[in-house]
Amino acid sequence: STSTVLIVSDQNPQDTAAAPYYLSAAVSPFQKSGTGTQAICRHSQDLDAAVIDSVQVFVLYPPVSLVPETAALIYHRVAGGAGLLTFLDGSASTELLKMMQTVSDGRMAPPFEPGPFLEAGRNGSHAWVDLQYGQKPMKLFKQANNRGLEKVRVKRYFQTRPVASGSGKILARYADGSSALAATSVGSGRVLWANFPVIP
Repeated sequence: STSTVLIVSDQNPQDTAAAPYYLSAAVSPFQKSGTGTQAICRHSQDLDAAVIDSVQVFVLYPPVSLVPETAALIYHRVAGGAGLLTFLDGSASTELLKMMQTVSDGRMAPPFEPGPFLEAGRNGSHAWVDLQYGQKPMKLFKQANNRGLEKVRVKRYFQTRPVASGSGKILARYADGSSALAATSVGSGRVLWANFPVIP
């Protein structure tokens, strides 16, 4: 059987320099395969209940301009057991966060509050630290000799400050304490908050 991942972004998925193109290729590198995972890319305005009901995992990559009704459908699917990966990249991210928090009465919120957007210099980058390999989904990346996620380097991210969250956990941080990756349980589902871009 095939699992379907819905990548929602108002970037052009055919643009080889855009994040949806990279995400789609990562999710389903062999598009002709009849089994495994299939990626579907859609713009915000091209979503409807039939599409939303057919997927197991949602990926939101800014800019995403969801109307409240569509955001509510995604929230209910996640609360019912679907997964959601939300990337924070650029100024459009704050509006996306507000929309998801509004339609979920605050249940779909990261365990942090984004602050200033920090960009590295021309040759600079930021490493992940304090990786929580004991937590899902980080267990998947734990290796005996070489923990590859310590090698991740990021050019830009939101500086964040933690907020009280009964169901949220920080899974990885930057050296300044800002969240790099966090998770929140929402009903039977789970949301990952990725505070980094997919492309350089």
